[in-house]
Amino acid sequence: MSMAEEQETEDASEDTEAPNTSEEITDSQAELESIDKYQEDLADVLGYAKQISGRLEVLVPSLLDTADATNSAADVSRRASLTLEKGLSQVQKRVQELDEASAKSNKLSGYILIGTVTVFVAAVSVFAFMAQQLNAKTNQVDAMLVALSQRVVNMNSALSLFDEINQTMNSLAVEQSAFSDTQTALIESVRNAERLAGAIKSDVPEMAAKRVGQSTAKVIKQVNDLAGTVKSQSADVARVSKSVAVLASQVKTMQGQVGNIKALNADVQSLITLERAKYIDVLKRQVALEEARDQGEQVEEDLSPTVVTFPSGPSIR
Repeated sequence: MSMAEEQETEDASEDTEAPNTSEEITDSQAELESIDKYQEDLADVLGYAKQISGRLEVLVPSLLDTADATNSAADVSRRASLTLEKGLSQVQKRVQELDEASAKSNKLSGYILIGTVTVFVAAVSVFAFMAQQLNAKTNQVDAMLVALSQRVVNMNSALSLFDEINQTMNSLAVEQSAFSDTQTALIESVRNAERLAGAIKSDVPEMAAKRVGQSTAKVIKQVNDLAGTVKSQSADVARVSKSVAVLASQVKTMQGQVGNIKALNADVQSLITLERAKYIDVLKRQVALEEARDQGEQVEEDLSPTVVTFPSGPSIR
């Protein structure tokens, strides 16, 4: 409502409320004076209002443009908010999917880690078992080699003893040949003495015959003693010959045992080579199986024995 319309309404109200008495007339005159002043002030206000209305008429188009721009901005803001809400919902869905995928990945990683640790522990256990078995077999081979070395030492001592016996036999043969020569010379001397005694019996008197008989008795006694000595030495030679025969049979037996030891050593070397080759093959199969399991391939496990047992070697007596 404009200022002029307000003034008209006030004038109408003043006309309707005019006093009917004289006192009221005086009062009304005072009021009229105040009204005149008020009208003057109102005229001034109306002038200012007209100026303001003119300015407002100038500002209205710009205000309308501003309102349109504000409405457009509000519409754009509403659309942007809707788009942002849709984007946020999509982002939340993506985040939820990412969380689910991360949870699945963590779970799968846990399974893979548990499986890897289990396979590693199993591989370490198998390797430790194989190493223990190989160590036991190596200890057995070492014990066999120690026994073999002891047998070789005993054989060397027996061979040295055999060499000493051969030297003793050679010296005994030399002494026996010298004794045979001495015995032959003594027999010839006895025969010469007997011939000389027979010649003396026919030629010399009885006293000389007695002396020659005594000498002959002494010579015969010496010959008998020498014969006993020869018999005892012959018995010693027979015993030595028997001992040499026994020792020769023992040496032959020992040579056979040495051949058996050589064959046993060759068997042990071949068994060690075979065990090493099979152990390397087993390790290669284990590595290939681990690589196949790491790659996710299903490989049929080889159930062949991973430890090779040594056969019982020939007993050495």
